[in-house]
Amino acid sequence: MARKSSKQIRREEKARRKQEQGEQRTSIPDAPILVVLALGFVLAAMTAIAYSNSYDGKFVYDDTKWVQQMSVDRIDHPIRSIFRARRPVVDATLSLNYSVAKMTPAPRDMTVREIPSPFGYHVVNLIIHILAGLTLFGLTRRTIRIGPFGDSVKASAHWIAFCIAMLWLLHPLQTQSVTYIIQRAESMMGLFYLLTLYCLLRLATTTNDALRVVWLVGVFLAAVLGMGSKAVMVTIPVVALLYDRIFLASSWTDVISKRWMAHACIVLSLGVLMYAGVVRGVLFPSAGKTSLMATVGFGLSSEKHVYHVSPGEYLLTEARVIPRYLKLTVLPTDQALDYKMEKIDPRALTTGELFTQSLLPGLFVLALLGATIVGLIRKPWLGFIGVWFFVILAPTSSFIPIRDPIYEHRVYLSIAAALALFVAGIWLLLTKFGGASVGRLLGPACAGICLVPAVAFAYLTFERNKVYHDPLLLWEDNVAKVPDNWRARNNLGKQYLDEADDNPQYLDKAIEQLRLCVDDN
Repeated sequence: MARKSSKQIRREEKARRKQEQGEQRTSIPDAPILVVLALGFVLAAMTAIAYSNSYDGKFVYDDTKWVQQMSVDRIDHPIRSIFRARRPVVDATLSLNYSVAKMTPAPRDMTVREIPSPFGYHVVNLIIHILAGLTLFGLTRRTIRIGPFGDSVKASAHWIAFCIAMLWLLHPLQTQSVTYIIQRAESMMGLFYLLTLYCLLRLATTTNDALRVVWLVGVFLAAVLGMGSKAVMVTIPVVALLYDRIFLASSWTDVISKRWMAHACIVLSLGVLMYAGVVRGVLFPSAGKTSLMATVGFGLSSEKHVYHVSPGEYLLTEARVIPRYLKLTVLPTDQALDYKMEKIDPRALTTGELFTQSLLPGLFVLALLGATIVGLIRKPWLGFIGVWFFVILAPTSSFIPIRDPIYEHRVYLSIAAALALFVAGIWLLLTKFGGASVGRLLGPACAGICLVPAVAFAYLTFERNKVYHDPLLLWEDNVAKVPDNWRARNNLGKQYLDEADDNPQYLDKAIEQLRLCVDDN
C-alpha cells in the first residue's frame, strides 16, 4: 500500500477536525451579523449615556497618590518605570494618559485641585469598560450557541447575551472600576480575563490552521496582559480549564489532547506575576517595605504589623463581606468608596456576636458553595456560574489577608454570575408561563423585561458618578453612608481644610471631623 503524502495527511486531519467541530456546532441558524452588530452598538451607546457625566470626575483618594506618584520617573525613565511596576500594563496606560495630558510633574502630596483635568483618563476608563462588556456579549453568545442548551435557547443566544452584558455594563457597582480612575486596573484585568476565554473558545471552534495559530497567540497575549494588569488574573488557569471542559470538550482527555498548548500558555503567563514580585509580596513579608506600605499578604498576620490580621480573622470577615457584595448586586444602594469594615476578631466578640456577624452569613456562603458543587455534578453549566463568582473573588475574599476587606471594584467580574442567573430565571419564567403566544418573541420579551432593571441601573450609575465630581461631595457622601469610618472622616476633614482657604466657614467643620476621627480611631 502506497504511503500517504504529508499533504494528504494534513487534508485528512483537517477533515477530521471539521467533523469534530461540526459535532459541537448547532444546526439552529445564528442571528444575522447585522443584528449582532446592532445589539453591540446599543450596548456601547447605553453605557456611554450612563457614563456621560463621568468625564467631570476629579482625581480622588488613591488617584492623587498613584497616578501622580511616579510622574517624574515617567518623564525621565518611562520604560524603566513601567517594567518596575507591579501592574506594568496599567502603569503603561497611565503613562500614556500622562504624556497626552502633558501634566506638570508634581510631588506626591499635591492637592487634588492642583492636578490638571483628568478628562483623558476617564475616556480611557470608559473605553476599557465598553470593550469588556462587548467581549462578555460575544463570549456569552458563542458559549450558548455551542453549549448544552435547548434549541430555543440557542436560537436566542444573542438576546440572552445582550441582556447579561447590558445589566453588567450598566450596574452601578461598576462605577468604582470606571469612574474611580486608578481602578482601571480591575476593569483592564476583567477585559483581558474575558478575552482569554473568548480566544480559547474561538480556538476550539475554528478549523482553519492559520486562524487557530492566531487564536492561540491571542490566548497567550490576553493572559499575559491580564497578569500585568492585576493579580486577580491568577485564577484564569482554573476558570479556563473548567470552561473548556464544560462547554468546549467532551472529556478531560479531549481538553488535554486538543488544547494543551493553550492551557500551557495560560499557565506560563503566571510568570508575569513572578517577575513583578506579586507572588513574593503575598507569600512573604515584603522586604524593604514599611508596615504602612504592605497592605496584602501573609506578612499582615504578624503581630508586629500595624494592620495585623490573621488568615483566620480575614476568612471570618469575608464570610460577612460576600453576602454584602450580593446584597449590593441585587440592591445597589448606600454605595461608598471606602467602607473601612473592621476585621472579625473572635477574641473580642461574644459567642452570640460572632454567630450573627460571621458564622451565620458564613453558613449562607457555604450553602452557595455547596450548590455550586452540586451544580457542577448535575448541571455543569449552572455550576460554572458559581465557579465564576467564587473563584474570581477568591484572591480578595478568602483567607489571604488584605488590609481592607471590602471594596466594590473587587466584584467587577464576579457580579456577571449573579446577573446571568437573573436572566436565566427570567427566561425560564417566560418559557413556563409565556405559552405559545410568546413563541419566537422569547428573546425580545426577555430583553424587554431586563430593560426595566437596566434603566434603573443606568440611572443609579449616572447619579453615583456625580459624587466623583467633587472630592468634598464624595467624602460627605461616604461619611453619611458609613458614619463610623474614621478614615473617611479624616479625608473629609482634609477637604474642609482645603476649602477653608477660600471659605473660612469650613474651618470649624474640618476641626469637628478631625476630632471625631481621632475619637473613633
